[in-house]
Amino acid sequence: MVSFLVALLGTCGKNPWRKNLIEFLVSAGIPLQHIFDPTGGVWDDAARDREDRVKATAPILLYCIADPMDGKVTTISLLDVVLAIIALHDDPNATVSIDVTGLLGGHEVKAMQKIWRDLESRFGPRITEQGGTFHLCGGKENLVEISLYSIVELVIACFEKPDRVIGVIDVTGMTPEAQAIMAEITAILSRRFPQLLLFSNLHQCQEALMKKVKTV
Repeated sequence: MVSFLVALLGTCGKNPWRKNLIEFLVSAGIPLQHIFDPTGGVWDDAARDREDRVKATAPILLYCIADPMDGKVTTISLLDVVLAIIALHDDPNATVSIDVTGLLGGHEVKAMQKIWRDLESRFGPRITEQGGTFHLCGGKENLVEISLYSIVELVIACFEKPDRVIGVIDVTGMTPEAQAIMAEITAILSRRFPQLLLFSNLHQCQEALMKKVKTV
């Protein structure tokens, strides 16, 4: 099995950020086979399991949250999701209920089901279908073009693998509403994880990324 050095996680869709960063990493001397790119195939159970295995072992996890450029929207409040995950870690009495009935279908349902499984595997009965102190559900007032699953991945990794995480939150091309939401999330993450390497674009993160590569 190939041992991955850097896992490029986060936003998928049509945003070319991975292609651009892979070109940079290869030019810096990192073999292509040691860079994990989860895109290019069907996001089925096998693909999700493989991604989980890579996240468990790769020494550098780079999460880029950016405009997916594919027109797909998230109907669940991203801010609520971030606050819910932080509460689950910080407050032993916090519970989260998840309702997938109001979602748009397709990828969003797959993403929410994966999030449900990931949270349930960590917090067991504190993840329910109803009655949680935090209730996550779809709603037209929450429509934004940001990947819900990518946000969840980043927050969980900040708790479980903080020394391996580099975060990039690039709001270029996002709607004003999405930019405002991401500004709030960025502020929350910066306060809760003061040691997190968090950048506003990929160019800014390159130096920190190469420093981490040299320590592996």
